Amino acid sequence: MAAEVWKEEVQYIHDTPIRIVVDDQISMLRGILMPHWHEAVEIDCVLKGKLYYTVEGITYKLEQGDIIVVGSGMIHSGRCSEGNTIEDTKAEVMTIQVNKDVFHYSNYNDPVFEVFHPKENNTELLPVLMRIKTVFQQQHPYYEVLLNFSLLELCYLLLTEQSQQTTSNKSSNTGNSEIKEALEYIENHCCEKLSLEEVAGILKYNPSYFSRRFHQYTGFTFVEYLNRCRTAVAASKLSESDKTISEIALDCGFPNVSSFITFFKRQYKMTPESYRKSNKK
Repeated sequence: MAAEVWKEEVQYIHDTPIRIVVDDQISMLRGILMPHWHEAVEIDCVLKGKLYYTVEGITYKLEQGDIIVVGSGMIHSGRCSEGNTIEDTKAEVMTIQVNKDVFHYSNYNDPVFEVFHPKENNTELLPVLMRIKTVFQQQHPYYEVLLNFSLLELCYLLLTEQSQQTTSNKSSNTGNSEIKEALEYIENHCCEKLSLEEVAGILKYNPSYFSRRFHQYTGFTFVEYLNRCRTAVAASKLSESDKTISEIALDCGFPNVSSFITFFKRQYKMTPESYRKSNKK
């Protein structure tokens, strides 16, 4: 099973270049949205609670009414809490993912959007998003036509805004290829004996520099991210195999059962045995 890092393949609504997820409870992902990227442009609007989003190495605190715009190919992740702990909070988010080709007009082949939109600056953008939300939830006959109509207005607002941004912002979307390579390597080798020095060496980075850069772009330390990937693979094995807890712990790269149980409880809020009983296929 692949671990919790991925290049997401977005599935759009029929006859539209858009995907919508309404009232997505981040708490269902145990307070964590793992680092990932996709070709689509993503607009996230916080409907309830608070979140910390990291986009291209910059962390933003979002509250109700705030909006984040994630450009095509940008690495992004999210947390319900500021540090490494998971608070008992529920943050509800509306996510809209738009095919990047929608924005490719003659003079805007590589648009770079402003990322953070605080609620006090959303007098134009927020009403359009709420209209899209209503149309999607009601789904009257031919609602796809209304979605496409509102999408054009959304596209216009974002393009006219980005034309006012400085060209210096464009550099932020070109410096993440090495981090993507590191994420994919960790995903494919997380169950092996893997070290920060090894991954840094593959990328020809100094380990200290790579450690800082990795944390900046993903919001996770190397060890935390590695253990979360290992734990995700272990969760799959608990559901799909009859191996013992000890065997699974060693198969997934943990040095011993005790450390595996510690990380598993931290991530899933239950023991591996309880998880197996609840999710056994």
